[in-house]
Amino acid sequence: ADADAAAEADAAAEADADADAAADADAAADADAAADADADATEDDGVLDTTGYCAGNDDDLADCRVDGVFDPWPTGTGEKPIWIKDKKTEVFAFRLPARSDAQDVRFGYLQLTTPERKRDPVTEDIFHMWWSETPNGAPLSGEQCEIWDAQARINMVPWSQDPELASATCYLGAESRVLYLNFETRCFPLRYKGTCDSDNLHKSRAVYQFDVARYVKGY
Repeated sequence: ADADAAAEADAAAEADADADAAADADAAADADAAADADADATEDDGVLDTTGYCAGNDDDLADCRVDGVFDPWPTGTGEKPIWIKDKKTEVFAFRLPARSDAQDVRFGYLQLTTPERKRDPVTEDIFHMWWSETPNGAPLSGEQCEIWDAQARINMVPWSQDPELASATCYLGAESRVLYLNFETRCFPLRYKGTCDSDNLHKSRAVYQFDVARYVKGY
């Protein structure tokens, strides 16, 4: 009788252990499902992941913005107003997707308009924009990655992740990463009459307003 009772006790303990294991497995599955649902909800709600945005920015020299003006990328948008002011660079962070996630996009471009007058590159600061890996950092190498103009009225500033278009656009690369679009007014080294270098930018205090629209072209 004692042996039978012991056997029954062991069986009950094993049943309880199995039940606990099953409950733990169900709880883990529920947690995974909840995490997936949260991730889907975050994606569906359009919540922007700004992790790493504006890291290392010098606030004295540049206003680096994480407000999604150029996110999600790539996509077409209407005109967005931008103001260059306080002698600073206006910097906008965005997350470039992997090429494998944007295979339908052949190239895109920015179109700029402004009510500002043309400026004289010999005596004034002019419009300057560029793409970079860091806020207000060195321009990406390649064609169309740095633009100088007497006026921010530019019909097409092209970019691409297709290496076959690298000679005609600013090639942004195939890997997903955080990039920056930078806008400022400063002296143009090749034309300015006077000292014009990284220590002498000759930025005016005048506010400079322009609008940027984005366009995307497929294959």
